[in-house]
Amino acid sequence: MLTPETLFCQRTNDAEAALPPRLSWESRALPSFPQPDFTLPVGLAKYRSTLLSWFDRSGRPLPWRSQRTLYGTWISEMMLQQTTVATVVPYWKKFLSAFPDVAALAAADEVDVLALWSGLGYYRRARNLHAAANLVVDKFGGVLPETRDQWLALPGVGPYASGAIASIGLGERVPALDANARRVLTRWLVGHPDQCASLKAGHLEVVGKDLVDPDRPGDWNEAVMELGALVCGATNPGCDSCPVRSLCRAGGSGAADLIPPPQASPGVLQVRLGVLVVRCGDQILLTPPAGGYAAVPARSGKPVRADLTGLHQGLWGLPSTPWLPATAHNNTPWPAAFWRPWLERTLAHAPSLGAWKPVLLGSFSHAVTRYRLKVVVYGLHLPDSGELAREFLVPEISGPAASEGEAGCLAPRYHLWPGDEMPVSRIVTKSLQLAAKHRV
Repeated sequence: MLTPETLFCQRTNDAEAALPPRLSWESRALPSFPQPDFTLPVGLAKYRSTLLSWFDRSGRPLPWRSQRTLYGTWISEMMLQQTTVATVVPYWKKFLSAFPDVAALAAADEVDVLALWSGLGYYRRARNLHAAANLVVDKFGGVLPETRDQWLALPGVGPYASGAIASIGLGERVPALDANARRVLTRWLVGHPDQCASLKAGHLEVVGKDLVDPDRPGDWNEAVMELGALVCGATNPGCDSCPVRSLCRAGGSGAADLIPPPQASPGVLQVRLGVLVVRCGDQILLTPPAGGYAAVPARSGKPVRADLTGLHQGLWGLPSTPWLPATAHNNTPWPAAFWRPWLERTLAHAPSLGAWKPVLLGSFSHAVTRYRLKVVVYGLHLPDSGELAREFLVPEISGPAASEGEAGCLAPRYHLWPGDEMPVSRIVTKSLQLAAKHRV
């Protein structure tokens, strides 16, 4: 078993210390890992103390840190996956207020969980969270897991999250290597970009495990991640302000901004999407989950992504087009008349449909993984006189709670909408915000 002593070696003398970092340490190979050797200087306890002291002074005052519970840590780690801290903070507070413990979360309907998650994105996380809560309550009597391996068995909890929850919430001495921590450890170990290919993921796991402070494992993991978030960023790393720069080979060689080398990513796809905001009085027409497309403009091409059921599962939406390629034809405004066939079917009881024509309100940009969407928003304001709104809707879609597979339902208008009644995507909220500016 590797120990900290086998991972670190002593600088030999002052003359060697003047050489580049890659040459200033003795070369002692780590078992099972190929050349070049990845070694760090001795003094592990000092570096731990220095980094933890920095974290105590400079760590962000986040609510899941000041109100530390195992359940709250779990929720924060699920929300923080692929989402910024600033975005997560208000969602975490609202979520904990609505579902203060695992029993409350398990007892909730999935639609209510998704509603509180609306706008946070990556909704599979919310569905996995709800499924895990039910598993904990049904099979373990509501007792949360007590080890990393037990956490790893829950839906949606992977190697990083299980390590973070177990170390922060339970004090288990295990690593938690997110993208920030991996970048920091790679820079500590590697002084030249060409060496990165020899640094395997398993190597980082071994080093990460042995670096964890035995007395403050959770704080150590958070300190490493915080260093990556605040100082040792992917671009323009702040080496001059790093509290443990003397530990870092990349910083010592001046190559930190080149380590690790950027990974090739899938090409970005430009997408065009049309949505229709139909308002009648203080209500907005929403379409149910998996409700399909309302309209397809002529000569718009083959959809870029035909199946959105996984992305939008359980979410209510607005009448929309498919995700269409951003061709030269699609980059010019579509005539609003393409909505007419859908409106004729939906507003079957309208006595004078021709007088109510959708208008182009504007557009906004939105990113979903590698897709860059230009969302073009159209608006239609129907007259409102008491119960007249219901007469405009065919019977199977009228009422406040249409079921899946039906054509639509009425929901409160956005600016009156508390946001926790129906789960909607961020595209819907942005579209309603744009419509509100135009008084539609």
